Amino acid sequence: QFAEEKQVKMGDLMMPLRVAITGSRVSPPLFGSMRLLGEAKALARVDRALEYLRS
Repeated sequence: QFAEEKQVKMGDLMMPLRVAITGSRVSPPLFGSMRLLGEAKALARVDRALEYLRS
């Protein structure tokens, strides 16, 4: 839904999201990692990455 709203391809979001969630470009499956972290922790990591990029 976010990708559609921003008119961005989901594939273009995958690597930045992977790095935000796992801290690495190479990781276990992204959505499995997000599921293991839980919604609150996964969103916190994305928020932290966004704050870093804004500074």
